[in-house]
Amino acid sequence: MGKDLQSLSMKDLQNLKQQLDSALKHMRSRNNQLMYESIQCFRRR
Repeated sequence: MGKDLQSLSMKDLQNLKQQLDSALKHMRSRNNQLMYESIQCFRRR
């Protein structure tokens, strides 16, 4: 993949970084939600 990035412009790289940041934020949010739900489930037991 690194070789494929060489042909990208700075703007393309910035857009890619923004997309990756957004995806990571979404995954972390979902992970936090799942952990919270698991904790709530264990507390009910």
